[in-house]
Amino acid sequence: MTSRIPMMNSTTAKIRPPIRRDS
Repeated sequence: MTSRIPMMNSTTAKIRPPIRRDS
């Protein structure tokens, strides 16, 4: 699930915490 868009995950982490990783 997180391997789908590693690039976007890093960019979205700045705006809001990684819910996909935390949850």
